Amino acid sequence: EVPPGYLNGKNLREFFDNNEWEKIKTQTENRLNKKRTTYELTVTLKNGKKKHLIVTGAPYYNEKGDVTGTIANFRDITDRIEKEQRMIELNEELEVMNEELHEANNELSFQKNELQKTLDKLKQTQQQLIQSEKMATLGILAAGVAHEINNPLNFIMGGVSALEHMLDEGIDPKSKELEEILSAIREGVVR
Repeated sequence: EVPPGYLNGKNLREFFDNNEWEKIKTQTENRLNKKRTTYELTVTLKNGKKKHLIVTGAPYYNEKGDVTGTIANFRDITDRIEKEQRMIELNEELEVMNEELHEANNELSFQKNELQKTLDKLKQTQQQLIQSEKMATLGILAAGVAHEINNPLNFIMGGVSALEHMLDEGIDPKSKELEEILSAIREGVVR
């Protein structure tokens, strides 16, 4: 990306802000004290775009073994940093979505439990209604049966009363009236 010769004659200080320049100075001093260094820097280009660099440096020795300078290699890791940042953002978005899904799942579970309670209550009410209808039907049936039993018993009771009355009056046992009363009693028994 840098045109050939672009860096010739330029001071390294021109490319870094104060904080980043302080990092470079500290690491350069370490290399002058015979230490190898690796660190990250951020450079802001004239267009405002930031570049992330990883710097590896080593002391530069002369023939006598004295440190006379440092050698540094700058590698652009902007793509990697941007991808890492995007992954962090995506993970945060996924965590938010996961929390939302968890909340929605809890709400659905609550609603399901409420619906189940309502369904159970409806089933119980339905069973009570069915039981009430059975009891009402049984009551109607019992009333009908009682009515059907009472009618013939009334025939019989009426006939017995008439017989008692006739016996008290001394009516002839072969009379036609007595035969009618006995016929009514038989009809009641048959019913």
